[in-house]
Amino acid sequence: ETSARNLKIENGFYAFTKPASSTGIKEFLEGGVIKNLFEAICKGFSKTMIWNETSAKWIRPITAISITLKNTVIAFEYAGLKSGLPKGLQLGEQKRIDIIKSSIKEIEEKEGVTSISAEKLIRENANISTHPLVTYAHFDEKYLSLPPKVLVLSLEKNQKYFLFNKKDGSLSNVFGVCINGIYPQNVVQDIIQGNQKVLSARLEDAVYYIKIDTKLKLNQHLLKLKKLVFHKAAGSVFQRIERMDSIAEKFGILTPDLKTAINLCKADLHTEMVQSFTELQGYIGACYARLEGVSETICQAISNHYKMGLEEDVKADVLSYQLAFVEKYEKIESLLKAGEEPTSSRDPFGIRRDTLALIKILANPFMDFEIQPSEKLKALILERLEFYLKLSDAFAAEMVINELKKQDKFCLYKALQRLEFLKENKKEILEYKRVFNILTSKEALKFTSGDFKKELLDEFESQIFTTFNRNLSLAECIQNAKIIGEFFEKYLMIDEANPQVTSNRIHILKQIYNSISQHISYL
Repeated sequence: ETSARNLKIENGFYAFTKPASSTGIKEFLEGGVIKNLFEAICKGFSKTMIWNETSAKWIRPITAISITLKNTVIAFEYAGLKSGLPKGLQLGEQKRIDIIKSSIKEIEEKEGVTSISAEKLIRENANISTHPLVTYAHFDEKYLSLPPKVLVLSLEKNQKYFLFNKKDGSLSNVFGVCINGIYPQNVVQDIIQGNQKVLSARLEDAVYYIKIDTKLKLNQHLLKLKKLVFHKAAGSVFQRIERMDSIAEKFGILTPDLKTAINLCKADLHTEMVQSFTELQGYIGACYARLEGVSETICQAISNHYKMGLEEDVKADVLSYQLAFVEKYEKIESLLKAGEEPTSSRDPFGIRRDTLALIKILANPFMDFEIQPSEKLKALILERLEFYLKLSDAFAAEMVINELKKQDKFCLYKALQRLEFLKENKKEILEYKRVFNILTSKEALKFTSGDFKKELLDEFESQIFTTFNRNLSLAECIQNAKIIGEFFEKYLMIDEANPQVTSNRIHILKQIYNSISQHISYL
């Protein structure tokens, strides 16, 4: 009953059913359950390895095994290792996190600095350490002249070090190292020195790359992009720049600043820094542009254009939005023309993701202009927009999508503004929707050509006729929606026994619809 065949996996836990007997839990576990559990888990790995003479398999080499039941060690041996409680081993993730946080706090107090490392990095270090020991060191202050993001990338992302700020908010040369294990102080010191050497080598590489990159101006790097292929059917990155320029001119947003930003935004793709640290695309281009005296507005646009629409906390001005728009628009259009339409199982260029980013960019007030996308891009925008909008209000989303489907040119910002209006006045709009549904029904179509005889209207019908027999503003249409509801409650709209009465009421409904259709054409 304790074989791997009887193993159940429930909510992420591996579980056996203990047979009804006098056997204790400890004895039950030691009687073969743990062995079979190890075998079952190992079978779940897509790849395994053998690392010692026992030929035991696991996804990674095992250095220690600890199996406890209420602080009692469960006897077990695997890969030549016996279960136990190694000195300093911290089993609980939260306990390891607390140890790391406590050590970081001590560094802050000793050095007069403030930690800027995210919870994610602390948790990551906790999960790759069984005996976390956090110590700290200093790197040469000359490297503080490097762009901050280069330091953060080298220390945090690549080396998993903890970073600190000085009291003035600038980056400090103090860095924390999480060591896995318990060592004498002299060994810890050797480990620290080893980390300092590794870090110095990385930062020295960055200094060298910047020195090489800045021998050429960004405009010179730009010309090198003629040889950098974007897509075999869409040409080079340099050709992308030319298309982006044309798109900006087509939509009437091309300014001297935008033209400069377009020309420089991809130039850093030829630099050593970006080729070594791809995460620095845009950012390092902005740093080099500043060194050349380019305005801060243009530099910010270059730095932001990759992130716009993909990250929520980007603070940007109109130039950043315009550059991000032409970049995303050109990329998607070019890839669609090259035959890279996303399918249910294939989207290697992330076109759906970029389309959603494009929608978020176009939703900004800075983007108050019309676009005229290709049929393929329009279909993709509407597909992503429908999914995005229905999360907030399906009714309003359907109406906005229906309106956009009828238009070759549209301003997405204004369409989304109408969405908010529709959500706020949903009840009133539904009254007009009901009018439209009746007018387009088969029953109503029989009476649409009938004569209208005003003298046969009663007092309430005359009131409605007078109310809607003029040009109404949208606000007045919303205000008068209540009367429509009363009209429906008071009268039967289609009465085949009284064709003249029905013709009159259909005529009134037409007037009501004409009033709202001047403002909303997508009922």
